[in-house]
Amino acid sequence: MVSGHFEEHEEEYMETFYEFYEQRGDAVVRNGELAVALNISPASATEMIQRLSRKGYLSYEPYKGARMTPTGLSLGRKMKRRHRLVEVLLHDVLQFQGDIHAAACRLEHAIDDELEWTLDELLGRPENDPSGRPIPPPESRNAPFPKQALIRASSLGAGQSGTISVIVIEPENRTDLRNLGIVAGATISKSGSEWCIDDLEYSIDESILNRVLVSINSE
Repeated sequence: MVSGHFEEHEEEYMETFYEFYEQRGDAVVRNGELAVALNISPASATEMIQRLSRKGYLSYEPYKGARMTPTGLSLGRKMKRRHRLVEVLLHDVLQFQGDIHAAACRLEHAIDDELEWTLDELLGRPENDPSGRPIPPPESRNAPFPKQALIRASSLGAGQSGTISVIVIEPENRTDLRNLGIVAGATISKSGSEWCIDDLEYSIDESILNRVLVSINSE
């Protein structure tokens, strides 16, 4: 537990370094600037910068500041990418009404390579977060695992069908969906302007289809 806590803390620091990098490139970040950005004491900032320098994430010059090494840049970019992808998920799919930034800060540390890739595919490879800030590119576009990604049901094209895997709607609001046959394991496909659920046609609002995740069925 303690190790995990420090790893998350280090990731937050590197994500903040990446924010400075977005603003002014590879310029040195002074310890005091980092302390202000993270709302911590200068002493705490210096201690963590020295720790990250020993781990190879930063190049640190005492009394001057630090800049990211290639390894640090990769980590900072990855964390910022995951943060902004989560913000898109919370805003566009879940329509989260709370503090999206704070929630994304908590969730980003639980995302691994496989989940990041699946989330990116699910969201349609977005280029910007809800505030319009660019989402950093992935380290690789190759699927990190052979499993098929989930997509939103609304993304199914003509002639495609999918098996419903996840319904991102509160349980108390699923009764109407069950009445339409929208349950895990059901087959959904598009037929003209209508949608077929296990061969029965329905008119389904796109806002609902955006919250239904399916795996595409092979022909």
